[in-house]
Amino acid sequence: MKKVINMISPSSKVAGVSLLDLKKTEKELGALFPDEYKELFLETNGAKFGDWILFPIHTNECSELKNNIIKQNQNRPTNLPSDIVCIGEKMSGDKLCYRIRKRFMQELIYTWNDKTGLDKYASSTLSEFIDRHVPKVNINKPKIVGTFTVGSGRLVVSDPWYQVDNEEDLQIILSNVKIGNWTATISYTPEEVVKNVFVFYGEKKPSGKWHVCDKLIGVDSAQAGIFDIKVQAC
Repeated sequence: MKKVINMISPSSKVAGVSLLDLKKTEKELGALFPDEYKELFLETNGAKFGDWILFPIHTNECSELKNNIIKQNQNRPTNLPSDIVCIGEKMSGDKLCYRIRKRFMQELIYTWNDKTGLDKYASSTLSEFIDRHVPKVNINKPKIVGTFTVGSGRLVVSDPWYQVDNEEDLQIILSNVKIGNWTATISYTPEEVVKNVFVFYGEKKPSGKWHVCDKLIGVDSAQAGIFDIKVQAC
């Protein structure tokens, strides 16, 4: 479930619901949610991924929500089969659905379109559907994250909370670097975790051999970066 949470748009993450809230919603809808759905909503009440959203669950704290799952199913599409529960929708209006079998919502994901009706199941699980519809990071091409200016002629690779010269054993200081605008890029692992951070002078990544530095970078704040030493010293 952690992987699914990480795929959801950060701006859509809110406090999760309680088991009591889930049980009340199940009673209103007349069927029990799959375990995967319940695990997700214990972490966040609703979510956005790609062009899709998951409807939030009605709670006492969020009673004013107009798009909660109960209201959405009270105002369901006219021709939607009675054994279908809408759990989300696309920006275009298509619905994301579970099918009920013997009071249990199946894990299979279906989609509903007002013109074409109920499509053959789109994914075997909700997490699989989310994974398919989240924009993927291109791990083969470094992503430019911005530029910064070096004015001192020195760079420091460090935890930003460390003071320059006070933590020399935990930092790398580079002297005689070019003054001017530098570019920063990042690349990712197949799991979409940051793999490398590159900085270089100008706009074009230089060619040539890398020089290996065996010194380790100490980290206490869960952050590390490359800074103009004059800025870091402040």
